[in-house]
Amino acid sequence: MLISIASLCGGTGKTTVGVNLCELLSKDTKFEGGVTFIRSNSVIKENSIYQKKVKFEYLFGDLGQMWQQCIDEKIQEKHFIIAELDGRQEWERETILKSDMVMLVMTPTVEHLQGSMDLLQFLFRHSYPVERIKVVCNRYKIKKGLESDEILAVLPIPLSKWQWLPEEPDLLVAEKKGELLANRAPKTKFITSLRRLAMEITNIEPIRRKNGSNDLFEINPNLYPVRLEAHRMLIERVIIDENEPRDHLEKRLREELANVFLELRTKGRKINLEEEKFLERKLLDDVLGLGEIEELVRDHTITEIMVNGPSQIYVERNGLLELTDHKFTNNDEVKRIIERIVSPLGRRIDESSPAVDARLPDGSRVHAIIPPLAINGPTLTIRKFSKSMLKVEDLLENESITDEMLTYLKEAVVGKKNIIVSGGTGSGKTTLLNIISGFIPEKERIVCIEDSAELSLNQTHVVRLEARPANVEGKGQVTIRDLVKHALRMRPDRIVVGEVRGAEALDMLQAMNTGHNGSLTTAHANTPEDLVLRLETMVLMSGFELPIKAIREQIAAAIDIVIQTTRQLDGARKVTCIKKIDGMKKDEIILKKVF
Repeated sequence: MLISIASLCGGTGKTTVGVNLCELLSKDTKFEGGVTFIRSNSVIKENSIYQKKVKFEYLFGDLGQMWQQCIDEKIQEKHFIIAELDGRQEWERETILKSDMVMLVMTPTVEHLQGSMDLLQFLFRHSYPVERIKVVCNRYKIKKGLESDEILAVLPIPLSKWQWLPEEPDLLVAEKKGELLANRAPKTKFITSLRRLAMEITNIEPIRRKNGSNDLFEINPNLYPVRLEAHRMLIERVIIDENEPRDHLEKRLREELANVFLELRTKGRKINLEEEKFLERKLLDDVLGLGEIEELVRDHTITEIMVNGPSQIYVERNGLLELTDHKFTNNDEVKRIIERIVSPLGRRIDESSPAVDARLPDGSRVHAIIPPLAINGPTLTIRKFSKSMLKVEDLLENESITDEMLTYLKEAVVGKKNIIVSGGTGSGKTTLLNIISGFIPEKERIVCIEDSAELSLNQTHVVRLEARPANVEGKGQVTIRDLVKHALRMRPDRIVVGEVRGAEALDMLQAMNTGHNGSLTTAHANTPEDLVLRLETMVLMSGFELPIKAIREQIAAAIDIVIQTTRQLDGARKVTCIKKIDGMKKDEIILKKVF
C-alpha cells in the first residue's frame, strides 16, 4: 500500500510526521520489517539517527524520476510504502495520484495553507477520492499562526481532532538524543494523534483500479494538465465572435487545435492520435458548449441532467436515474458553465443571488444554485427539451393515455373548458399540456405565460411572455402574477400558464371566471383533491384575507377539469385519472371521476 506525505512548501514537518508514523506502523508485529520510508527530495548524512535506530527501511536520495521504479518494486515487497514528496514535479504528482492515501502536511501559516489548497485542487481535478485525503496541521498553536476556524473556513474538507498536531518540545530533545519521539515519549499528544492516523492506515483497503475504462482521463491522468494547457493556448490565440456562424468558428478552432497539439508535442508532451481526437472533442465542448455535460446534452436518450458539484453527475434515461463517469475539474468550472447559460438571458448568479432559473437555446429548463446555499458545490439541473415533441400518437403508443381520454380532452379543449394538469415533479405535466394545447383552434389568440419558456405551441397567433427576476439592485422583477394581469389587457381568447405555484393562482382563477374560458395551466399535486387544497393555499398567498368559502366558490366556478399525471416506479409517465369539478355541496368542492 502506498501512502504519500506531501507539501509544496518546506518546513511543514512532513519528515518528522513520516518517520514517526513509520515507527508506529513497524511496532505492529504484523507489519514488522514491512514498512519503507522514502525521502525523495534530499540526501541525509550517513550518521543520521534514522538509518541506525529505526525498525523500518529508510531510503533517501535525490534520484528524481528514478524513485518511481523503486516505489513500484517496493510495493511488491512491503506492506506499506510511505513516500515523502514535494508534489512539484510531474513524476511526484503521478505518484500522488496512484497512492492509496494522501496526507498533506502544513503548519498554520498562509503560505502552507495555500500550498495545501493547491494540492487539494490538483487532487479534486483528477477526481481523487476525497475520503482518502488527510490534511494534518502541524504545530497548530504556534505564535502568530492562523486560528483553527480560519483554516477550516478555507479548507474544503474537514479535519478531525487528531489531525491537529501540537508543537512538541520533546521533539527537539529526542533529536538531540538521537531518538524518535515515538520511542522516547510515546504518550505525548503528538504521538497519540499519529497513532490514530496509523490505525486509519491499517484499516483502509488498497484502491482497486478500473481496467478497460473508456475515460482517457482515468486511463492517463496526465491528459488533465495537457487539456488545461491546450485550453489556455487556444483561448489566447482565437478571438471568438458570438455573431460568427458556428460551423465557421468550429473550423477555425480545429485548425488552431492542430497547431496547439503540434506545439505541445515539441515541448515533450506525449499525445497519441486517439488522445488527440479525445482532447479535441473535449476542448471544443469547453469553448463552444457546456463543457463536460455537452455530450450529455447531445444525447437524445437522456431526459434530465443533474450536476451535484464537480465530481458527481447523474442523468435520467428511460425514467430511471444513473450515475455517469463525467466529472468537472472543480467548482469554478461548474460555475463558469452556469454563467454561460444564464448570461445571454440577462440573468445572473452570484453570492447575492445564488439561485437562478433559465433555459437552453432549445428550450430545455435549467435551474442552478451555488454555495453558500449548495453545500456540495454548484448544483445544476437541466430538464431537457426534446428535439422532436411528443405527439398524441406517442402517448397512445407508450400507453400513457387511452383513446377515450384523448377524445374527451379534445372535446373539452375545443369546447373551451378550463383545465389544470396536476402531478408531481417529472410526471409529464408540461408534456401533456403541450399536447392538449394543440387542440386549440388555429383562429384563436393565445397568450402563453411562463417562468422559464419551455412550452412549444404550434398555433400561429401566439404571444409568449416570460417572467424576469430582479436585477443587481433588487429592481425590475416581473412575476407570473404581473404577466397574468398584463395578459388580461391583451385581448386573449386563451391564457396558457406554464405552472401556477403562488399568488398568481388568484389572478388565474379570476381570469377564468371573467370570460377567458378555455385556459390551461399546470400545478404540483399528488391527487385532484390535493390540487384543490393547494389552490386554496396559493390564493391565500396573494395577501387578500378571503374566506375559505369564497375561495372554494371561485375554484368551483373557474375550473372544469383536473387531469392527474403520475410517474410510475419504472419511470413511465401515465394519466392516472381525469376528474371534473361538479359544483359545491355543504361548502365542499365536489370532484366527479370521469376516467
